[in-house]
Amino acid sequence: MQNKTQTHWLTKSYGNGAMLLMRIWLGIAMVIHGYKSVIGGEMAGFIEYIESFGMPAPEIMAWLAKGSEFVGGIFLIFGLFSKVSALFIFITMLVATLLVHKGLLIGSPGELTWCYLLISLAIMIQGAGKISLDYLIVKKISQ
Repeated sequence: MQNKTQTHWLTKSYGNGAMLLMRIWLGIAMVIHGYKSVIGGEMAGFIEYIESFGMPAPEIMAWLAKGSEFVGGIFLIFGLFSKVSALFIFITMLVATLLVHKGLLIGSPGELTWCYLLISLAIMIQGAGKISLDYLIVKKISQ
């Protein structure tokens, strides 16, 4: 008698599909947020906003933040340099969450930055998954 162990659909992991969805969702959201400033001509207003918090070198910080969102978002969509891109987005969202939204959670405007922060943290920890350019590149190199 053959003993087949089957995983029930309620406990089976579909991690690669879930990472793909989270990565693409976060990537699109970040590209949209970054695009407005980097290409859409709203950077001057964002620099003034950053300056209002008394942050040092507001122009550099603004470009780093919006550049991380825009470029990091594009990389996340394709799953390329995903952990590094997620790190930069994580740092940007950490600053936005703690400085701008004062760490407020559910029911506040800071709720969305917490979501972005936690999704980027998950990508940093888990990686892009098998449905990514990162996976294809590493697989090709290791052959």
